[in-house]
Amino acid sequence: MGVKGFTTARFCMECMKVRAVIIREFEIPIIDRDPWGPYDRSVKEYEALCHKCGTKLKEQLDDDIFPKCKKGRFESSSFMMS
Repeated sequence: MGVKGFTTARFCMECMKVRAVIIREFEIPIIDRDPWGPYDRSVKEYEALCHKCGTKLKEQLDDDIFPKCKKGRFESSSFMMS
């Protein structure tokens, strides 16, 4: 079926929830090419905004105190795909 676009999961400081949002969408799904680029098709880029309140979503909360309870800190983790 190909790659239709990309989503991301980021934290909304206003709603105190993780939100999944679309950040890149291809007009025609990418089947035969690298979806990271270069593009020869129409691509729509979107800012990561909360769909409930419109707040810009935070990608990283590494140094932030957890906003719900004001105790503890976020820990960062990552993974690599090959």
